[in-house]
Amino acid sequence: MITGAFLRAGVGLGRVLVAAGLLASGACALAAWAHQRYSEVCPNPCVDLSPLRDFAPTQTSYVYDVHGVEIGRFLIEDRRVTPLSEMPLTLRQAFLAIEDARFYEHDGVDYRRVLGALRANLSAGHTEQGASTITMQLARNIFPGALPARQRTLERKLREARVARDIERSFPKDTILQHYLNSIYLGHGAYGVAAAARVYFGKELSTLSAPEAALLAGLPVAPSLIDPNRNPGAARLRRNLVLDRMHGLGWLQTPEWSQARAQPVVLAVESTADDLRARGTTGAYFVEAVRVELQRELGPALYRGGYRIHTTLDAGLQRTAENTLESQLVALEHGAVGAIPSPRRADKVAAHSRAATSYLQAGMIVLDPDSGDVRVMIGGRSFEESPFNRMTQALRQPGSAFKPFVYAAALAAGHSATDSVSDAAVAIVMPAGNTWRPQNYRRDERNGTVSLETALAKSLNRATVRLGMSLGVSKVAAAARAMGLEDSMPLRPSMLLGTGEVHPIDLVAAYAPLARGDGGAVRPRLVTVVNDASGRVVLTLAPTVREGLSPQVAADLRSMLTQVVDRGTARSIRQHGLTGPVAGKTGTTNGTTNAWFVGLTPSYVAGVWVGFDRPRAILPDGSATGGRIAAPIWAEVMKRLPRVRDRWAEPPTPEPERSPEAEGSPSPPATPAASAPVPTLSVLDPEPEGVPALNANLPDPSVIP
Repeated sequence: MITGAFLRAGVGLGRVLVAAGLLASGACALAAWAHQRYSEVCPNPCVDLSPLRDFAPTQTSYVYDVHGVEIGRFLIEDRRVTPLSEMPLTLRQAFLAIEDARFYEHDGVDYRRVLGALRANLSAGHTEQGASTITMQLARNIFPGALPARQRTLERKLREARVARDIERSFPKDTILQHYLNSIYLGHGAYGVAAAARVYFGKELSTLSAPEAALLAGLPVAPSLIDPNRNPGAARLRRNLVLDRMHGLGWLQTPEWSQARAQPVVLAVESTADDLRARGTTGAYFVEAVRVELQRELGPALYRGGYRIHTTLDAGLQRTAENTLESQLVALEHGAVGAIPSPRRADKVAAHSRAATSYLQAGMIVLDPDSGDVRVMIGGRSFEESPFNRMTQALRQPGSAFKPFVYAAALAAGHSATDSVSDAAVAIVMPAGNTWRPQNYRRDERNGTVSLETALAKSLNRATVRLGMSLGVSKVAAAARAMGLEDSMPLRPSMLLGTGEVHPIDLVAAYAPLARGDGGAVRPRLVTVVNDASGRVVLTLAPTVREGLSPQVAADLRSMLTQVVDRGTARSIRQHGLTGPVAGKTGTTNGTTNAWFVGLTPSYVAGVWVGFDRPRAILPDGSATGGRIAAPIWAEVMKRLPRVRDRWAEPPTPEPERSPEAEGSPSPPATPAASAPVPTLSVLDPEPEGVPALNANLPDPSVIP
C-alpha cells in the first residue's frame, strides 16, 4: 500500500506511478499464471464426488438408560448427522456470518473476498485474512487426500477452488451447507454442530440460544486455541465477534444483540477427551459392559453407525447406589468397624494399576427379578482409576452365599424347613488319604441337632456339609445350575461351603427365582433394543426366563432366608433400618478376604461384594464377615431405592386338570398314588470310614460362613 509517509519520504509522483504499474503488471502476470495453472492443476473433475452424493460419515452411537436418559457414547469421532431443516436459523446464520456471508451468492469461490483478503494481507505483510468459502472448507473436510491441509501452496488452493466449483455445480446450496455443518470439527472430538452442542452445552441443537450458537460458529478457526473450557476469555471474544457480524448483517436486532454480548459463557460439565468407552461417570462400568456385549453383535459398526442403544440401567438408581456405596466404604476406611490395613482411596497415595488397586474395593448388582434387567451395576469405586469390572469379570469364592443352593436341593428332594440335621463335628476322608474337617465360624459352637431353617439362618457349616453330602454334591450343583448359576462348579465336598469361584453377577441372578412367583430363572439383561441412525430396529434382546425351581420350593427357601435377616447372620440389615420383606444370605470366605450379602425384596434382587483386588484379610482380626461388612452396605442402598412392590409375588394359579369324561374318553381305573420316598437325613459319624469321593484331588479348605 502507498502511504502518506511514503510520499513524504520524497518519492515523486512518477516513481509512485512506476511502482503502481509494476504492481499492476505483476498482478496481471500472477493472474495469468493462476488461470493457466487452474486449468492444469488437476483433471476434470478433480475428485470423485460420490462421497458427498452418498454422504454417510462416521456417527456416534448413543447409550440410553431405561428412561431415555443418555448415559454413554461409543465413537471414533463424536458425530451426529442432522438435517438442515432441523438446525435453528440462528445457528445457520451464525456460521454464515463469520465464515461465508455471501455463501448463497457465489459459485464456490468468492472473488470479492479473495481480492479483499489479498489487499489486507499485502498491507499487513503476513496472512491476516483467509478467503476460503464454506464450499472450499467442505472440500477440504471430505477430500483430505486430494487437498491436504498441511500443504499451504497456491497450487493446492487452486485445486481447492476447482473442487469447490465442481461441488457447486453438482449440489444445491442447502445440501452443501448441511454437509458442512455436519462435518466441521469443533473440538473435543466433536464433528458437526449436533455433537458440539451436546459436548459443550449438553443440549440438543433446537434448544441453543443465540450466544451459544455464536460460540460454536466461532470455533472452526482454531478449536483448541479458543476452547471455551480452557480459554473462556478468548472464546467469549470470538463469540462476540460472530454476534457483531450477525448484527451488522441485520440477522440480530439491536436489543437481542446487546443482550447476547453481555451473557457469560456457560458450559455443561467440562468436556474430556473422547475414546471408545463411556463418557461421563454415572454407570461407567455398565456402559463398558454394554460396549463389550454389542461389539460381539455389531462389530466395528458400533463406533461409526450412529446407533441408539436402549438399556436396562436406571440412571437415578445407579447414582443413588454409587453415592451410598462410596460413603459406606469411606466410613469403613475411617474405622467404622476397625482399622483396615490399607491406604484410603481419598489419600491419593494408593498405588494401583488399571486392573488392580491397593485400597478397599466393592461392587454391587441390582436386578429386576421379573426380567433379569440390570438396574444398577457398580463394578468398582472408580472406572477411571480401574476399569476392571469386579461384578462381571472377576471370579470370586462366594463362601456361605452359596449355601442356599444346598438347601434348594434339599427342598426339591422333599425335605422341609423343619426337618432336622446334626451340627456335630464331621470328618470326611478324601481319596488322597487326607481328612477334611469343616468347622463353624465359632469353632467352639455346639448346636447338636437343628432344623434346616436354623442351620441356614445361623450359617452352620457342619450341618450344611452333612446335608449336602447326604443329598450328593452333584445334586447341589444341579440345583445351582437350575437357579441360573452356570459357572463351573468343582464337584467336591468343599463346594458345599462356596469354595468354587463364580462371577458375582451370576451369583446375584441365581437368587432371582426366589423373588419370582413362578420360581423361574433369569439371565441378566443389559440391552433391550438397538436402533440404527434412521430409527430402524437392528437388534432386540428379549428377557431370558426359563424353568428354575418349583414355585413351592422357591417360596419355602425364600421363607428360610428371611430368617437369616430377622434372626440370623444378617441381623444388621434390620439394625440399619430396612423394613419390609427381605430375604438373603451372608457370605465370607476363608481368611475373611471376601465379604458378601446377596438378598432380595419384592422389588429387587441385589448383591454386594467387598474385598481387595489382591485378596487379603479385610480386617486383621478376621472379624470382617459378610454380616458385618457387606450386609449394612446392602441395607443402606436398598433403603434409598423406591419400592415397586410391597409383597412377594404370588405363585401362578395352576390350570385345572381336564376331566377325561369331558374329552369323551373312558376314565382309567383308579390306582393309589405312589408316594415319593423322602430321604432320611442320616447323622454322619464324627469320624466316618469314608465318603464317596467326587474328585480324586480334593483340597483341605477351611471356609467360614
